[in-house]
Amino acid sequence: MFLAALIGLRVVVHLKGGNYDNFYASQPRWLRLLMRDTLRSVTQIIVLRPTLRSMFDFDPSLSNKLRFVYNRLPYRISQPGRMKSVPSPSEPWRLLFLPNLMDSKGYLDLFDATRLLVREYHLNVRCHFWGLFFTEPTDVRVTSVKQAEKLFFDGISEFLLKQHVQYCDVVSGEREKEELNQSHFFVLPNQYDNEAQPVSIIEAMAHGNVVIATRYRSIPDLRDESCGTFVP
Repeated sequence: MFLAALIGLRVVVHLKGGNYDNFYASQPRWLRLLMRDTLRSVTQIIVLRPTLRSMFDFDPSLSNKLRFVYNRLPYRISQPGRMKSVPSPSEPWRLLFLPNLMDSKGYLDLFDATRLLVREYHLNVRCHFWGLFFTEPTDVRVTSVKQAEKLFFDGISEFLLKQHVQYCDVVSGEREKEELNQSHFFVLPNQYDNEAQPVSIIEAMAHGNVVIATRYRSIPDLRDESCGTFVP
């Protein structure tokens, strides 16, 4: 970046995440100085939403370099945003968790909620979990991928949820769109450190899902009173 700036080239950096301020604060002092000098040398810094500009408050001189490029639906869709019809009494309510299965993204919270809906409230629900199991340093309930898998699948057996919980490892393309079309609720109780504004929520809204998410980072910027709600 310094060399590019030295010879007069425009340098544009694009941050897709939402945790740069904490990342910056965790570095040793000499590296923080280098990071500030490097960012001062660039032409523009692109972030996802104005609500994320505070990530660069550690250097007020960077404020005039900030520009915003919002997340968008990554494909075209006919009749976007049309809300689903309420299923008939004989049909299940379909819940969907689409990102990778990480403790901080809240899949275990959704699993617990599904258990309560089925075992205590006796509701006809089907919850589909898609994604690979992952762990990261901020996880609270799991310490390894092996433990995460065991906790999840043992829970299905223990609480007799085989007819209500389905897991598949990877989904993309047309199969992903099919899942979004068939589901009624998209649930993402997210507290992931590097999250900014999940594209998966935008996709869920475009396919008419009711979105249940946390008031975290730039997720509230997507709120539409008619299509979702926040949970702690």
